[in-house]
Amino acid sequence: MFHHFLVLAMQRLLFLFFAVMLASASAQQITVRLLKPAGGEVFRAGRSEDLQWDTTGYPGVYPTWRFQFSTSPTGPWSDLPGATAVKDSASRRGRFTGGFRVPAVATTNGYVRMVLVKPDGTLDETVTSRNQQPFSIEQPQAVRPDSILRTPITSRIQLSSKKIYGLDGYVFVDDGGVLVIEPGTIIVGDTVGQNSALCVNRGGKIIADGTRQRPIIMTSSAPPGQRASGDWGGLLICGRARTNHPGGQAALEGGIADANQVRGWFGGTDDDAVWCGMCGLNLPALLLFRIANSTHSRWAVLGVAPLLSMSSAATATTTRSNGSVARSTGGT
Repeated sequence: MFHHFLVLAMQRLLFLFFAVMLASASAQQITVRLLKPAGGEVFRAGRSEDLQWDTTGYPGVYPTWRFQFSTSPTGPWSDLPGATAVKDSASRRGRFTGGFRVPAVATTNGYVRMVLVKPDGTLDETVTSRNQQPFSIEQPQAVRPDSILRTPITSRIQLSSKKIYGLDGYVFVDDGGVLVIEPGTIIVGDTVGQNSALCVNRGGKIIADGTRQRPIIMTSSAPPGQRASGDWGGLLICGRARTNHPGGQAALEGGIADANQVRGWFGGTDDDAVWCGMCGLNLPALLLFRIANSTHSRWAVLGVAPLLSMSSAATATTTRSNGSVARSTGGT
């Protein structure tokens, strides 16, 4: 009989112990508060802004968050590129630098929310936070180009100074392609907020003979007076000269390079190859932005990845850059 009562007592004690543990775990349920964006800000489409938050009640492991955007406080919500599995940590301390790539959506009712990601990858909608007041996104109306440049450029194409050309995203001049740009030609990036750049791959050529009287202008698609640094990606030129990278080649930073090690890759063994002709290239308003899928990388305004034998850019001029005016990557 005594043994029976002892077993019952132990069972009750175990029940009370687990009840207390469950209550404690419930009391320690993680909570979160989004601090930035806070609401009231005015962001420019395509810019990279910081995300900041504060959490309490860590369950013993650092949580993972998903950040989403909407033009309504109740959704529907769309994932922010590059911010779908942001793991909190002591080093991150509630901040994702450059993690909010502002969408190309003109609005006065912008919202960002963060949601806890469960171990199975689904979202825990009970642990979430968003900015209480809306923020605004400004997106200038794009200049209407006369003609659109699309990738790839694989043959000889000549651009006329009588037209304004617009880029359709990333435009690559592939091996064997030649892009000839007449003096006085104007090239604008894609709509502000859309990734765009002109990239000359290894084996491709660009011939751009601008003059002081008739410069070749590459700039933002925003109207004059509304242009800003960060509106587009610039001109990137990849060569085949040797570098000190492992394997002798490397990808351009910024997320533009492909997985096949062709587009956006530089390096090789041909130090004497002349892969571009740039005589009097005048670029008075080349502007830089960060790339959404690589938020911590930036391009130089005029990126030259090793070209040891190339014509000089004697009259290149740049303004309002977020990064280096010109940069040579690798080479000897």
